[in-house]
Amino acid sequence: MPPSSSPAPIGECKSSNISKYLSAPEIFVGGPNGKSFSWLLHMDQLKKGIGMTDEEAILVAATHFCGMAAKWWAICEAKVTMWEVFSKEFKKQFVSQQMKDVRWTEIEETRQGSGQTVGKVALHLQELFGLVTLSNKAQKIRILLKALRPEIAYEIEKSGLPRSWDKLV
Repeated sequence: MPPSSSPAPIGECKSSNISKYLSAPEIFVGGPNGKSFSWLLHMDQLKKGIGMTDEEAILVAATHFCGMAAKWWAICEAKVTMWEVFSKEFKKQFVSQQMKDVRWTEIEETRQGSGQTVGKVALHLQELFGLVTLSNKAQKIRILLKALRPEIAYEIEKSGLPRSWDKLV
């Protein structure tokens, strides 16, 4: 077999093939827009999916900063060389206590709309739970039941309240 037609190493082939299916990260401005955690999760998925090094992932993230996020990055860039540190500093800056308070308000006000499935409400709440780092399963279930339309919540409770989030959803 000629050298030019030999297959690429497995990891190399995977990265180059999968990257065309991954969406680029959005420009991140920072501030209380509610997208901080989702943006960071997307970056985590890209890093893992493509197999980026910490330096590569940080570079890609930084090139998508604008406004307040770019100013923040200019200040902390010199001390951040590992993705884990980047993620921690990012969360500290953009997923702060003030943002957690905003998220808790959103959790408390979440209600199932007409035509909205239980799964869609649960998915929305699950993302918010991640933002406020809520891990208490019983509390998650109570919050979801409160968010559902009363007739649906009643039927769920009538049939026996599930003890796990996965069984409820």
